[in-house]
Amino acid sequence: MGAWATAQDIDDNDKRASARYVARADHKVTLLADARCELAKALDLVLDHPNNLHDLGGPRMKRFAAFYDDGVLTSLSVAEGPKGADGLHSDPAGDDAPESTFAENFLKTI
Repeated sequence: MGAWATAQDIDDNDKRASARYVARADHKVTLLADARCELAKALDLVLDHPNNLHDLGGPRMKRFAAFYDDGVLTSLSVAEGPKGADGLHSDPAGDDAPESTFAENFLKTI
């Protein structure tokens, strides 16, 4: 996540990997890796559509934006298409319409 943070010009707040550690209480953005999908499962955000499993090689987390206030989830937006007749989302990865998770749009929901 450190390389991605650098590419996004965000201070890396992972003290295990960074000499530039920023205390989480003073930081606005926290980047998390979820290699075992533990967080994805806990939030019910596992991207496990058959097409994505084939393309990505395993389950991933859906595209989402979340706002927590003092550790309480107050707003959640998930980018995925509507469910079809087969019960599967038409755009499970949110590639066709990710706008609900963009900062300028998501902030309006808070």
